[in-house]
Amino acid sequence: MSIAGKSLPIVDLSIPLPTVRKDGSDLALAEIQSITILRDAATLSVIAGPFQSATVTFTDASPATGDDLYSYFATDTGGVQGETSAPVSITITGEKPKAPPAASLMKAVAKREPAEDAVPKYAAQQAKKPQESRHDSHGGR
Repeated sequence: MSIAGKSLPIVDLSIPLPTVRKDGSDLALAEIQSITILRDAATLSVIAGPFQSATVTFTDASPATGDDLYSYFATDTGGVQGETSAPVSITITGEKPKAPPAASLMKAVAKREPAEDAVPKYAAQQAKKPQESRHDSHGGR
């Protein structure tokens, strides 16, 4: 992704799906409901199965500048959340992205539409006035 000629960093993650349960029993790909990817312990993305490959790839297209820790956990089809993986640390260097523009306070005023048969007040007053004749103040010159 690029903005105004600047190249923004991305982070590509390669996640090997678990093949065993904590007790040592086998875990088939078909038994994995989802993978939850964490960045700095907060949920970044949830990738739903079914999975066809033993490795899932994910691209973080908006990493923050500085140090980030990425980890993941799998949830099986029974809804049981697995252990969180060991974190992987990555450092993004460069200029910190600018914050997005703030929104201004929008104003709204409710108005009634005039009835179609209504005559504007000024026009109605002008129609009632008799036409005045114009006289030259300099004696008709």
